[in-house]
Amino acid sequence: MTTKGSGNRMGDVFRSIVVPLDGSAFSLQALPAALGLAGPAQAAVHLVYVHEPPVSPVALPWEPVLEPHIASVLVAGMDRYLRELADRIRARRRLDVSATIRYGRVAEAIAGYAREAGANLIVLTTHGRGGLSRLWLGSVADELLWIADIPVLAVRPARRSQGLGRERRFRHVLAPLDGSDLAEQALAPAVVTARLAKARVTLLRVVTPHLAIARPAPVTRLDRADLVRQRREAEDYLRGVAERLRQEGVPVTTRVVASGDPARAILRSAAAGRADVIAMATHARGRLGRFLRGSVCDKVLRGASRTAVLLTRPRVAESESTRLARS
Repeated sequence: MTTKGSGNRMGDVFRSIVVPLDGSAFSLQALPAALGLAGPAQAAVHLVYVHEPPVSPVALPWEPVLEPHIASVLVAGMDRYLRELADRIRARRRLDVSATIRYGRVAEAIAGYAREAGANLIVLTTHGRGGLSRLWLGSVADELLWIADIPVLAVRPARRSQGLGRERRFRHVLAPLDGSDLAEQALAPAVVTARLAKARVTLLRVVTPHLAIARPAPVTRLDRADLVRQRREAEDYLRGVAERLRQEGVPVTTRVVASGDPARAILRSAAAGRADVIAMATHARGRLGRFLRGSVCDKVLRGASRTAVLLTRPRVAESESTRLARS
């Protein structure tokens, strides 16, 4: 599919999927989601573990350092674990599965390996216990979500692992849009996900109510005329986007909500509609087009306790990139 102002960077399917694992039961919960998409697409699955050696042989008091021989044993164990896991997946499904060990800064190494493998999707959990009990959320997963140049599907793990015998199926994809070309670039991976999972898509637009000063008294009131205008424009915009998707056979509905907190409105809409995935671009038009890290996307990612989040870092034209940098 091709959306306004953007080209499809992935084709019609996910051809190659990277799944970062750290040996924990938490990180393993990314596999049901990855296999649920890889199966229908017959995509290659790349299991990868990254060992990050200490920067300095002298550790700070709170930073334990692994001795070289202990580190080598850890890496050998992870290599064996990944290969056995790959064998189990291949035995159950007719998929091309590889196991890889990489070294370096974890997020950078994963992003680099994804480029080398020609991957067009990374699937990982937002919690995981890395070496020395590090939490991935707020470090590895968080950093990867903002540096990867392909879509990243972040899955919040459950308390109990589903194991490898059960694929995770997505039935409803929620795609928030703000009217910008950058936000629309999240539609391509959202639609690919929906097609593979045979899911429906809901296009969401959040409009912000404004206050007006009432005369003659110096009091404020809701500017209902402005809200009606915003709703009408949002409905017209979503109707046009939905029509393009329907022409390609995608089941689509639209929804417009009013809220002063877009992130909360998105999360509430996802919960009300029982969405399995929230698909968003990491850039959008908020605050003069500035990068939304720490804003809407970040709040949605951290607030989606039961919903996977599919984040896409869209391509920005050179002129647009310059404008964003200045704003």
